[in-house]
Amino acid sequence: MCIGKKSKTYVYSYPPGIPIVIPGEKITKEAVNTVNQYMEAGIKVYGLTKEGDFQWE
Repeated sequence: MCIGKKSKTYVYSYPPGIPIVIPGEKITKEAVNTVNQYMEAGIKVYGLTKEGDFQWE
């Protein structure tokens, strides 16, 4: 699981283009929940793998 790991990429939806997570930031449960909610609502989230996972160090 990626929670607690450092993000390798910006993760954001567009619009509005405001980052959910930035590179080097610790991935939180809240960030994962936000991304899941966006994806379930059909909102495109950028910065994830093809499988829809966070990229982490």
